[in-house]
Formats: sequence, C-alpha cells, structure tokens
Amino acid sequence: MLFKDDKSAVFLEGKHAPEKEDFELSQDRLIRKYKNHVVILGLSQIENKEDLVEGKKMKVWFNTLKECDPPKATIKKFNWL
Repeated sequence: MLFKDDKSAVFLEGKHAPEKEDFELSQDRLIRKYKNHVVILGLSQIENKEDLVEGKKMKVWFNTLKECDPPKATIKKFNWL
C-alpha cells in the first residue's frame, strides 16, 4: 500500500516494488507514476482500516471492481504477507 487516508488507499498490485521516495508523493502523483498498476481501494466496508499501514505488503480481496481509470474497488478482506 502506497497511500492511505480515511476513505481510500492506493494499492500497488502485482510484484511491483515502490521506491523509497514514493511514500512522500501525493495520491495523484502516485497514480500517474504507477498508472497501470494501481487500484484505489475504498475503505468503507472494513472495520479495521486503522490496521492498514503504508508500505506493508498485503493480499487483498476485492468486493466490487468498477471500470474506471485507475480502477476502484472496495476491500472485502485483507491479510498481511
């Protein structure tokens, strides 16, 4: 996870590794940099969103995927790797 606020998070999918300085970028700049590899995750349906930490690897199950650019989804559940 690259970025998180109260309502959403920017998730870098696949095996793409962010650079250290990426965690200082704004949400918009992250989306532009990783355009084809990010998903915006809505956090409204999970109770433990405070457990989500920027920079940690995790496995995410999406509830619904909406066709937009970048893709948006709602987290059904997640596990740390």
